Amino acid sequence: MDCDDLLADWSGARQIELAPGFPGLELTSPAMRAVISLYGAQLLEYSPSGQAPLLYLSPRARFEAGRAIRGGVPLCWPWFGANIPEPDQPAHGVARLSRWALTRLERDGTLFHVELSGPAWRGLEPVIRFELGDGIGIRLSTLNRSDRPLPLGSALHSYFAVGDARRARVTGMAGRDFDDKVTGTRGRYVDEPQCFGGEVDRIVYTGGELVLRDPDNRRRIRIATSGSASAVIWNPGAERCAAFGDLEPDAWTRFVCIETANAGDDVRRLDPGENHTLGCRIRHEPD
Repeated sequence: MDCDDLLADWSGARQIELAPGFPGLELTSPAMRAVISLYGAQLLEYSPSGQAPLLYLSPRARFEAGRAIRGGVPLCWPWFGANIPEPDQPAHGVARLSRWALTRLERDGTLFHVELSGPAWRGLEPVIRFELGDGIGIRLSTLNRSDRPLPLGSALHSYFAVGDARRARVTGMAGRDFDDKVTGTRGRYVDEPQCFGGEVDRIVYTGGELVLRDPDNRRRIRIATSGSASAVIWNPGAERCAAFGDLEPDAWTRFVCIETANAGDDVRRLDPGENHTLGCRIRHEPD
């Protein structure tokens, strides 16, 4: 279906150009403003009305073919991290580096429903659905159309904006095992919360709700998941952040990543004809 035909039917929705050759959607309602990039099927911005943005988008984000856009909610699909059997393939898969097609756009009061279809990868076909209103809902579905079982790793790599990561806290992991990618060890959360004074990169084996406290913005961000038994908590810290060309040197203090995932021990195996949906629902409330 033509993108212009879909947009013409709904007020508060318009197509924009994020950069030359990078189309996007801007959605506005009394509840919020959001921006979605059709490159990468990536929610770049979400701001509740009258409040600070919920998502962090780097001022140095690069809109270049073959590069991921730094910030918002990039998609890791159909693998998470490096592709060990094929090391020449891009880290975190091809979804965030591909052009997606708008296949559905509807509005129900202040709630927008958006659906994008992505390019198939060796028999795996992705579709992502957004529900954007007084919160964020994301569902990434994958159908195996091949005649053989296929592995599936994925993540909704959410960059949450915070006033200062050094004062931010994450809870909801008590008693859960984790793989620490910084130290190469496995551990278990005994004490909470997770704090951020340096590099943090952990796959946490939990399917429960995680809560990010952002005291500078006086809010709590709640992340509830479905189709997931793992989450990734990530912040590059000062040293690694300085090495990224698409982040300002002190940008690590402005975001905390909490990724709804199928990663580590939670990588899935899809049989022929099987569909899997990875989802998250994000709410914000005063703290």
